[in-house]
Amino acid sequence: MKETYKFLKENTQVNFVATIKDGMPSCRPFGDPIMYDDKIYVITNKNKNVSKKFIKIITFAS
Repeated sequence: MKETYKFLKENTQVNFVATIKDGMPSCRPFGDPIMYDDKIYVITNKNKNVSKKFIKIITFAS
């Protein structure tokens, strides 16, 4: 995970996260990733639709 994080920080300015919206692929840009507790995170506002989509993805993956 640390190697992936280092690559993202050193080689990218914008990262994209792809999800499904209304049955279609949707890519959203995100800025700098953050590493915490050996996990990579992106920052967003909890009121945005993408935040709600992430919660569904995380719940599904658990």
